[in-house]
Amino acid sequence: YEMYKEFLVYSGYQNPDSNIHTMQLYSPQGIKHEFLCKLLHANASCNYSKLQTKNRKENSSAGLPLNLDLIIVEAWKKNLISIPRHDAVKVFEQRMMELNITMTDFPHVCISEEAKEWVWNRTVVSERMFGTGSSSGELDIRRRFDELSSSKGKLCSVNAKAALDVLKSHEFFDNCEFQSEFYIDPNLQSTEERNPKWTELGCTDK
Repeated sequence: YEMYKEFLVYSGYQNPDSNIHTMQLYSPQGIKHEFLCKLLHANASCNYSKLQTKNRKENSSAGLPLNLDLIIVEAWKKNLISIPRHDAVKVFEQRMMELNITMTDFPHVCISEEAKEWVWNRTVVSERMFGTGSSSGELDIRRRFDELSSSKGKLCSVNAKAALDVLKSHEFFDNCEFQSEFYIDPNLQSTEERNPKWTELGCTDK
């Protein structure tokens, strides 16, 4: 902050404090609200953003996108799928619907108490650097942090390796939609190594 303030003075600004705006990254309304409503004062965009937030609905059964990515990457490592990740997401979601499986059916792992305390300490540091700096503000953040960390599943993610065991028991990946004739490499390029599942499942090019 002080370095940027010195830069503004050097650049000729008479009142540098008026040119420095602080946004709360952890604002309950989200960073987009902070940017549009408090920094730019873009009233039309601000109101539209509020309306979007109000009307947005979350699919609780779908779980977090990160959880889905974790499972797909692990499945790719085990050669259970041989198509690009973005293609696999669509097939994965469809298969979950067909088999009536949700993310809650998979084992999860949560952060330890030590890790949780580390996150809190970093939150305090950020608040003191960029926040209001008031004790009441810090108490409010602690209250919200405790509510979040005590909520079931909020600081947890799917155990991808254990999830694969659940899925394999349902023959989840025994589907041509997950397969291509040849394995793909980490750069999503087709290799010369044939995928045996392609033949086992009797898959053919569409």
